[in-house]
Amino acid sequence: MDCELCQLINGNTITKKYYSNLLITVVECKTCRVPMLVLNRHSMRPTNVELAKIITKSGEIGNEVFGEGEYIVDRDQRCIKDHLHWHIRKK
Repeated sequence: MDCELCQLINGNTITKKYYSNLLITVVECKTCRVPMLVLNRHSMRPTNVELAKIITKSGEIGNEVFGEGEYIVDRDQRCIKDHLHWHIRKK
């Protein structure tokens, strides 16, 4: 697969890694230089259970990087429309 995010998850792109588990990987976005949470499978449709875990982890990373409540989770899929990824930005 030629998806840039799939390549990133597989370690084919060098960037800072904040967190990784079987569901998601959180890395520094090459363009924005902010944490970017990426679903580990090529999909835009997490299950409800997965979505709850993703929301929780995005909050944990946001608080850790920017301070308690000092972040927003940007769910807009700008350039890559078919692989779920969220940017965690400073307010």
